[in-house]
Amino acid sequence: MSEHIWQRVNPEEVVELTRELVRIPSVTSCEGLEISHFVKSWLESHRLGATLVPAGEGRASVVCELGTGDPILLFNAHLDTKPIEGMTIDPFGGAVEHGRLYGRGSCDTKGAVAGMMLAARTLKEAGGPRQGRLRLVFEVGEEGREWAALQLWEEGWLRAQAAVVGEPSDGKIQIGNRGRIGGVVRTFGRSTHTATAEWGVNAIEKMCKLIDSFLHLPYRQSHDPVWGTPPLNFWKIESSGWEATVPYQCVAHFDTRIPPSIGPDEVIAQMKEAIESLGRTDPEFRADMPEEQLWPRLPAAAISSHHDLVLRAQEAYRAVAGTEPALGANPAMTMAHILITRGVPAIIFGPGEIVRAHTTDESVGIDELVLAARFYAALAEQMLGHGG
Repeated sequence: MSEHIWQRVNPEEVVELTRELVRIPSVTSCEGLEISHFVKSWLESHRLGATLVPAGEGRASVVCELGTGDPILLFNAHLDTKPIEGMTIDPFGGAVEHGRLYGRGSCDTKGAVAGMMLAARTLKEAGGPRQGRLRLVFEVGEEGREWAALQLWEEGWLRAQAAVVGEPSDGKIQIGNRGRIGGVVRTFGRSTHTATAEWGVNAIEKMCKLIDSFLHLPYRQSHDPVWGTPPLNFWKIESSGWEATVPYQCVAHFDTRIPPSIGPDEVIAQMKEAIESLGRTDPEFRADMPEEQLWPRLPAAAISSHHDLVLRAQEAYRAVAGTEPALGANPAMTMAHILITRGVPAIIFGPGEIVRAHTTDESVGIDELVLAARFYAALAEQMLGHGG
């Protein structure tokens, strides 16, 4: 075979299609139908049958299927974005400067949507797939609390023999997601006037001790070359009391991510022991961690680095990039977690770096967009074949 289909992916088309998607506002939970209609119309204009899957009033996911039978290779990314408040750039401008494309969703994940659309068209134009099906699923609600993922699973659209989730992957082939534990801890003090603060117990000061103890828990000391060090983020703290009064209660909300080697129950047990230990050494320390507010408490989900999908993805990457791919794990929660825990082998590979997602000047590298689009085409060619 003299030419591979990934070589037919036009870099200028990748950039322009991504810009068109970025220019359509689709903030999560109020996406509107414009983005869904645009994707559907584009696919249909290239003889790729597409269907809208309603996800409540004024919102719809888009699915497209090419070919028949098994295996099914699923390409997935989401159409919605984070809100635009506080952005320092035109969120819907799609400006291209210094080798980067700017705008809300450019990195997370409209660049991946564009690449997957072009990969499907390229496969179609090459007479593929020769066997099985390529299925595109672009859902709404991923960035908020009205995610269409479970609906799409129940309706069968996400069931496949292999899947690629297009979240920004920092140039790595990611083999799964960290697990996640969210919760609340409370410390209790004793109020008194600031003028007699020595007679009170400051709940905020006790919370400082608790946070420091949590940050030094055993599970946080582990490091893995793929999964990294488990992060722990205290993202909200509130106290109860009044001006000129020692606070009598402090509440902190935390979010931590864990690798496959550590389960949620083990981490929660370490947290409970830390609270008890502080109480043993400080008679004025009182705290709790309400069981009903420990949510979510999800284990990590991953496939083996030797899985056939990973090996094929590595081969596709080598062909397109000309370099050896690095393996990694996605530090956030993605559709891959839902798929893997339900028996669908999945990897995460998408243009961009997660550190640039959700930012006030969100952007993605042009080279990253082109590499991802060509990777998708190469993997589809390798797994499903084409006519020539």
